[in-house]
Amino acid sequence: MLSFLKKYLFPLLFGCSSITAQATIMFNPIYDDVNNNTGIGFDDPTIVGPNGLTLGQQRQDTLQGVFKYINTVINENGTFNLEVGSLSTSSPSTPSNSDNIIAGQPPLVYSSLSMDNTPTNDILAQGGANYLIQNGFNNSFPSIHITTGDNPCGEGNSLCPGVPSDVTIPDATIQFNFDQNWNSSLDAPAFDQYDLFTVALHEIAHDLGFDSFISETGASIYADQYGINAYTTYDSHLVLGDGTPLIPLINSAGIFDVSPSALTSNNVFFSGEHANAANGGNPIQVYAPSTWEQGSSLVHLNNPSDLMYYLIYPGTEKRTFSDVDLGILQDLGYNLHSANNGGNGGDNGSGGQTPPSNVPEPSSLALFLLGSIFIYSRRNLYSVI
Repeated sequence: MLSFLKKYLFPLLFGCSSITAQATIMFNPIYDDVNNNTGIGFDDPTIVGPNGLTLGQQRQDTLQGVFKYINTVINENGTFNLEVGSLSTSSPSTPSNSDNIIAGQPPLVYSSLSMDNTPTNDILAQGGANYLIQNGFNNSFPSIHITTGDNPCGEGNSLCPGVPSDVTIPDATIQFNFDQNWNSSLDAPAFDQYDLFTVALHEIAHDLGFDSFISETGASIYADQYGINAYTTYDSHLVLGDGTPLIPLINSAGIFDVSPSALTSNNVFFSGEHANAANGGNPIQVYAPSTWEQGSSLVHLNNPSDLMYYLIYPGTEKRTFSDVDLGILQDLGYNLHSANNGGNGGDNGSGGQTPPSNVPEPSSLALFLLGSIFIYSRRNLYSVI
């Protein structure tokens, strides 16, 4: 598990390894593998290209490509501090509840990463964003930092009273399991490779706001222990097929207002002005299978061609947001370089980059999971099954 409460290292690192592109989001990747000289993942010294290009550098270059792509579609002036590393497959661990609590007083601050009982070597990638947890609908750290320029828990931690002033917290964290067979380059993946660009873009989309605090019962995942009716901005857009909101905002506290059976009805949709416009004027169906799937239900779209679908096959690349994805991002509060005024119903849109060609899909696949069976953390799991 990544340790990201680095008291003095982050302030130094956040100013390094950053990029800007057409837009002005400043991406600050913090490569734990490199900083800790692990010799794996993003620090892998294997030579894979001309001029001594190492596998670790190639992976860093691909992640930079993801950042550059995002800057072709999102038009914001803020910053995104992202901690990146490798999953440990030799010594998996399950953190205790307290490991995930950064500030134990309102507004509560929760770390983005925990590990559940899924065998670590079955995970392709996992990660998630940090949040300031309060009643009502909450935005992730990346959303706040990117759209306002304010670092929620930066130097001084004015918004994080329970966090020591010399601790800097990243906006989000992602880990990749490099024991899997990866395409780490910007070339098309082979038939049996998982595409690093695709997986990273999917995980970052969760950090940007494709996230939910709804539990299997409909209650907030923070309600039982802390009595906080906290949900996400994404949750505020979830409706039933007849348009009934899952969580209307009542007295500044989100209250789940439908039967819990609705969550497993295959009848849940994301409804927002821009997303609906990109979908022919209709809400977008989200993944709500008849059996609740912790970490996958609600936080993915139900369109197999979309980047935010819950499954991915080896040999597949989805390196652009669909028009629907862009509409959702706009409804979540992001400005885009080009307004999303209608679209193709969820197929890959151009989104500032030429869509990749189709790749045959073999029978093996991977499963995207978001969240954790433990309520304190928010992270995406991407499991191989």
